[in-house]
Amino acid sequence: DKNTEEVTPSVGGGPSPTASSADKKSVESILRAPFQKVSQPGLFPWRHAPEPLPRLVPGTPEFEEKGLLLGGDLVSSNPRLDTIFTAHFFLKVPWYNLLLFRRAWEADLGESMSWAFFQAVPAILSNTFEIPVDDVSKGDDSGATNVQFEHSTNIANAENEEEKDKEECGMDQKDVERMADAELLKLFHSARKFGSESLRVRLEIKPRDEPVEIVSIFVFPFLSRENKKKYHGRKKKYNQFLDMAAASEGLSSEALSIIHEFMDDFQRDKVVDSTVICQVQIPCDEIFCVKDAETGRLIQGHADEKFRRVVHLVRFEQVVKTHWIENHRGYLPFRLEPGNWQITDIDDLLEGNLLL
Repeated sequence: DKNTEEVTPSVGGGPSPTASSADKKSVESILRAPFQKVSQPGLFPWRHAPEPLPRLVPGTPEFEEKGLLLGGDLVSSNPRLDTIFTAHFFLKVPWYNLLLFRRAWEADLGESMSWAFFQAVPAILSNTFEIPVDDVSKGDDSGATNVQFEHSTNIANAENEEEKDKEECGMDQKDVERMADAELLKLFHSARKFGSESLRVRLEIKPRDEPVEIVSIFVFPFLSRENKKKYHGRKKKYNQFLDMAAASEGLSSEALSIIHEFMDDFQRDKVVDSTVICQVQIPCDEIFCVKDAETGRLIQGHADEKFRRVVHLVRFEQVVKTHWIENHRGYLPFRLEPGNWQITDIDDLLEGNLLL
């Protein structure tokens, strides 16, 4: 696409080299904001780069240190096998689809993930900046959803915005949290709060006609964000089990006792949550820039505001409920109830927003 240019990374961490020193005081105050306590700090929490995150590139220090960033300090020795196992036993994908038509299945899943990403980003921006979601989410002739967002803030505008009826403007927070985790939404709200003095943000995203890459699919049985709260000490015991399993070739009696405890909870409550984590890389054409709304000075992104090819690593979670069946006659004494995919992180803005 001759209208699309390659892009140099723009992930924040301060003003761009072309930003004036006159912005220094304002920028430094924003850089001390709570939302900057992430791996990719910036005035607006967004990564704009053509290459994958360094932790996905073999040979980089980040790859050796973090790798797939599954959580719980786990390292997958066979990501492909993890994907097949998780897809069959927790996503109910038939064996023949995984063994004979794996590429077609992954293409369908990737397309669904891309669709979810292009629904969630407008929802997050709508809720954060209190604007109608239809002003951000735009359809094109092909039926694809694009993101078109431009917003300027200053003190006067902020005062006027307080008088708006929020119910008529931004998408309801509960509706957004069905698509994106509350911590991710909180990050954008914090960025707006600390960047509201005088900023103009422009973000436009279009899906590219390229396959979405499934980076990893992994499952944490007996664990979800909700049951970490429900079962006292569940997170601690889960970490203990993983440490024990990693320290020996087989499972020790202590490790087995933890599994038995999880199973006892399952049999008593008749239901248990497991969390499937899926990471995908979504190629996009994107315009991204953050400028001082009063002076026009560039702070993040590119001043020419042209589309450039970028890639986003999007992390999804799905909670799968397993129901215990009394007096079963089938192969296994339980049935699965799949949940909905929810975005928990984008480009490690929350350092993975790890479950464990």
